[in-house]
Amino acid sequence: MNPLWTGLAGFLLLISGLLSAAEAAVFSVGPSRIRTLVDEGFDGADALAQARQRTASLQTAVHLLITILNLAVMGLIVAMGSGFGGAGTLVAIVAGALLLVVGVFTKRLEGFGSLLSLAVIGGAIVFHLSPWLGINAPVALGADGGYVHSPMLFGMAIVFGALSAFLTWMDKDRLPIIGKG
Repeated sequence: MNPLWTGLAGFLLLISGLLSAAEAAVFSVGPSRIRTLVDEGFDGADALAQARQRTASLQTAVHLLITILNLAVMGLIVAMGSGFGGAGTLVAIVAGALLLVVGVFTKRLEGFGSLLSLAVIGGAIVFHLSPWLGINAPVALGADGGYVHSPMLFGMAIVFGALSAFLTWMDKDRLPIIGKG
């Protein structure tokens, strides 16, 4: 793995985590507590009150940005980890990301994005369980010129698979075959 791309993936994941934590912090404070903070003159209390007035648009924008960052990280990891089929997988991931982004605004295609993400990551999990790749996949070149093997990619595939399955379950009513959609 190229250290530059690995660092970029880690940085994007860190930004995504910080945005998730900030969103939880901003939207977990109740209205009465915000009024108290404003009345007592705490720094940033006015900005927090203004942000809470735009809850729907701000949460949508933050969720959209977090989704794009997470899918970018997944795309980078897939592109780095697969010697063949990486371009096709990357195209499928980008298509899933676009369907998720369009779904945020139209509320029509969101289920298809999560289903496509589940299909792509399901393929990755099956490939990891096959004898061709295995759970301990090659992740980097070692100093001796051989590959360093690690279960890291398989673990991330399981996590992303669980998240994709959860999103698909959440959007099941919007899918024509599974739900009522």
